[in-house]
Amino acid sequence: MPDQNTGAPVIAKYGAELRYPLSTNPSATIYMLAFMDAGKTWADAREFNPFEVYRSAGVGMRIFLPMFGLLGLDYGWRLDDIPTQPNMSRGQFHFSIGMNTGDL
Repeated sequence: MPDQNTGAPVIAKYGAELRYPLSTNPSATIYMLAFMDAGKTWADAREFNPFEVYRSAGVGMRIFLPMFGLLGLDYGWRLDDIPTQPNMSRGQFHFSIGMNTGDL
């Protein structure tokens, strides 16, 4: 079995987002959002199960400034327990700068 700190070659990732615009001004576009995410990795393709994933949900805000790009602040809640991380907190803040592939 591979070391648990090395990652895995098989992944399932799902996401849904509901956005509400607060400002559609081109110089500063601002919107609130609610999201649900799910995902998991597997070390062996034979173990892959697209329905056996860890889930989370949360709320956030996105600000698009032409000079800086996309800025994001989210608070997410873990909905499932993770056996390898029993003391992990239920909720976490996340700050992001720029877009990832899913935002294109």
